[in-house]
Amino acid sequence: MNPKTVVTLDRPRELTFDGNSLIELERLGINLLSPETYNLTSPLWMRSVLWAGQLRTPKPLTLEQVGKYLPVNLDKYTALAKQLAAGLRADLGLPKKIKKREPKPNTPSPTETPG
Repeated sequence: MNPKTVVTLDRPRELTFDGNSLIELERLGINLLSPETYNLTSPLWMRSVLWAGQLRTPKPLTLEQVGKYLPVNLDKYTALAKQLAAGLRADLGLPKKIKKREPKPNTPSPTETPG
């Protein structure tokens, strides 16, 4: 990332996001260019983004290996999420506060039934 973001998984790994990592994430259903879809509380989302970011490191980890090193301790997970969010903001030029996409007025919420 630019400036460099280093996270510790099995060892310290420098995260680098380029066009290829964005494409790999899009194959997993994640678009880093749509920050309103970011879900730092989702282990699936975190694992995917960390995996894509470390693909350019020597001996990159697989998705499953990244998941093995994803902390399950809430404090450690939160610290990693904040570190990743700061790196993504710096690298992709994102604002500090990311607005969640609001549903359209005529769109029922997931808990509502139409009609």
